[in-house]
Parts: sequence; C-alpha cells; structure tokens
Amino acid sequence: MGFGAGLRFSGGWEWLYAIAQLTIPTATSYRVARRVWRMKAIPAETRARPSRILWRGVAAAYAITGLAGGPAVQSAQNAWAISEFARLGDQDLVPKGELPRTDVYLAVPILPGVLLSYYQYTISPLYGLEAWGVFVWYGRGSRRVLEVPLSVS
Repeated sequence: MGFGAGLRFSGGWEWLYAIAQLTIPTATSYRVARRVWRMKAIPAETRARPSRILWRGVAAAYAITGLAGGPAVQSAQNAWAISEFARLGDQDLVPKGELPRTDVYLAVPILPGVLLSYYQYTISPLYGLEAWGVFVWYGRGSRRVLEVPLSVS
C-alpha cells in the first residue's frame, strides 16, 4: 500500500508524493496572497500585514488535511463499498466469493479540511463507478459533498 491517499508505488517514490501534496497547495496560496498584497489596492497605512502565525496555521491545516484527510477519504470509500456489498449480498445480487474493490488514486487538499479525490470502485462485474469527488474531512471522518462520475457500470 502506498503513502497517504492510497496511491500504489513500487519504487519508493512516496516521499515525492508527500512533498508535492503538501507544497503545491501551500505555495499556490502563498503566491496568490503575495500577488494580491503587491497590487497595493489598499493604501499601506490601512492594510494589515498578515502575521507569520496565520501563515503557519494555514500551512499546518493543509498538512494535517493532506496527511490525515487522505486516508480518511479512502476509509470512507472502503466502508461504503463494504456496506453496499453486504446489502447486495443479502438480496443475492452479488456472485458468491466476489469481493468489492475500491481504489483511491488521488486525494489532494484544495482547502484545509476539503479534499479533491479521484477514485473507482467495483462491487460486482456490473456495478462500479469511476469518479472525481470533493470530500469534507472533519477529523473523525469524511463526507462526500460532490461527485462527478466519469464512467458508471
């Protein structure tokens, strides 16, 4: 099993994924804030300079979301697939011996506490989904708030 968000690597590239997952959103938000700051739309006397504590807090929120929210999204997907598999098994709609398969290929924080995920699941040969989803991670779990299906079977 790969690092964090459920990516599978075979070569020890997990560190590169972790660095990218943490630095890309943080660097992007820093550059946008800096560009807005330099626009000087507000006179220097009236604008407040963001404190380092605020930036460190935002960076910590992104890091926590990336490191703990990614696995939470994968766990939520697995739990849903298992419960759906059990529901279909009770109605004899799933072949015996068939197990559900879920894969979360990507789970990246887009805001602190909000993750963008690319995933697929297959519960039986004729029941599956490949989709992009937006998940809200609230510490104890995660909830899907938006899903854009790419293929449905």
